[in-house]
Amino acid sequence: MGDIKTTRFPKKGITVRTVRGIVSSEEIEKWISVQYAKPATPHLIWDMRKASVEKIHSRNIKDIFDHTQQFAEKRLGGKTALIVGDEAARGLSKLYTTHHELNGSDNEHRIFGDLNNALKWISEDNK
Repeated sequence: MGDIKTTRFPKKGITVRTVRGIVSSEEIEKWISVQYAKPATPHLIWDMRKASVEKIHSRNIKDIFDHTQQFAEKRLGGKTALIVGDEAARGLSKLYTTHHELNGSDNEHRIFGDLNNALKWISEDNK
């Protein structure tokens, strides 16, 4: 079972969710529900570098995507950075971002390998 630490920077409109340990798709869906029970910031960083996605399969990614759609209007025009530490997490993250692209998401999603580049991207003005 994984754990998650949430750090909010409301003045910058950013929430950072740092995930550690072995995580399942059910845990991620639960964390998403908890996140949106509170006022959402427009920008979100999922830092998964210290997480293991060994319990998540490609078929689970559509379920996670579908789960997020019920909250999509709370972050219209926001950015989501997925920071990953290994190829398995990168591949699953790419599947997730592809679902957003194919479904015309109003939020932009990108995958990164480090926090600095993710913060730089999120902090850029929307053009």
